[in-house]
Amino acid sequence: MGNAPARPTEVQASMMHSDLDDACTRAARAMAEADVLVLCLGDRLQEASTTAAAAEAAGSCESSTALATSSLLESDPSLFYGIWGHQFNISRTSGPHPAFEILSRWCKKFAASPAAAKLRERQAEKALDERLPEPARATPAWKQVASRVGSSGSDHARDEEEEEVVELMYGSSDEENEAEKELTFDLRDPGAFHIFTSNTNGHAARVFGRNAVRECRGAVDQWQCCTPCRDGDVWTAPPGLLFNVDVKNNGDASQDDSPLSTPPTEEEGSRALRAPTGEPASCPTVHVVPMWHGGCMDRALSVADSFRTNHPRCRSCGGPSRPNLQLERGDVGWTDAADRHERYAGWKRALLQEVHAGADTKGEEAQESKSLRVVIVEIGAFARDGDVTTVRQESQALLRELNGTAESTGAENCQRVAQLIRINAHYPLIDGGAGGGECISVMGDELEALAQIDEALSAMAE
Repeated sequence: MGNAPARPTEVQASMMHSDLDDACTRAARAMAEADVLVLCLGDRLQEASTTAAAAEAAGSCESSTALATSSLLESDPSLFYGIWGHQFNISRTSGPHPAFEILSRWCKKFAASPAAAKLRERQAEKALDERLPEPARATPAWKQVASRVGSSGSDHARDEEEEEVVELMYGSSDEENEAEKELTFDLRDPGAFHIFTSNTNGHAARVFGRNAVRECRGAVDQWQCCTPCRDGDVWTAPPGLLFNVDVKNNGDASQDDSPLSTPPTEEEGSRALRAPTGEPASCPTVHVVPMWHGGCMDRALSVADSFRTNHPRCRSCGGPSRPNLQLERGDVGWTDAADRHERYAGWKRALLQEVHAGADTKGEEAQESKSLRVVIVEIGAFARDGDVTTVRQESQALLRELNGTAESTGAENCQRVAQLIRINAHYPLIDGGAGGGECISVMGDELEALAQIDEALSAMAE
């Protein structure tokens, strides 16, 4: 589980509260000097992202999500889909946390930076290395095209350059080429920013796109087979879908047609959340999404058809489906799709390679080259005792890895390349009692602190 979150003493807390303005200024300066941004978003943003009515409803069934495990699906499907259908409805009908407006401005800046082009180029080279035969990798033509692919930003440019790669490597041919079909590196990757989050409401992916977001516990708007029948098969619930959840009539939906009914009283408890069989409360009439083509069973469904019932079905085998998130610790049925894990891991590899390349320069090259400077902004991770510390562990592990990579080169121009900014109302200190100089602790309300940092950043830019 890693180190327990460091709890500040009363004296430390008092000092950090009084030094809040200075901490925000230092954080803004670190942001202004950085080439790469990593956002690590904790559960606090998810808690504060719902509307007042939805927050009340979410609070009323907060304890019920602990009951909604895969075993409950077998014993009481209407309760299982009632609990998770209610959470799904809350996620779909609530807007993202106001902090995302600030974060999106920051990410747009980093997505268009020179460092973004370098990281895209490294990822493009890796993608081409995996798809092209060994002799082709050493040719000047490949290196030239890989460089341009890494710096391009449009789908049109990508299509033309992908064709050029295949033509240069294999020659022009009218026959369909397997290597060409597999050359699908996505140039919409974020470049010089990435997001790691434990939030399961899908809001970060809604704002930034899933290519830029690593949802380490999955998301409620992503679904999978309960078995699962196919490794890595995950699909997104169609736009417009809302579950029919009855929260007060013990499953008798005929007495209430509202998809978001009033939350149950405390006496009624979490077991009042029921999803009756039949049709969902709202479902699009047309929704075309590419699905698996090879090896599908006879009962294979389109994504839209799999949600025609209030108890969704697997799109491949027709059996029960479930939200693609960790329902409990040690959830062996959860499918953490390999492509999503690899996308984040590949981006980190490219970042570490670029940091290493900059730190390893010597002599005259060292005067012209420098390591990328990385800022890791962690927001609202570990909001209360008992929370999982995954986000805090990730931010500190990346901090150590980045600074360790630069130090391990032994280069003359070696310097600390990464800085952690930990914004937390209760636990802003670095855990483990080490590396305090690498962390700027901002103790205060997360949204207010972000706004203050953003204001300081704007002042520095003038």
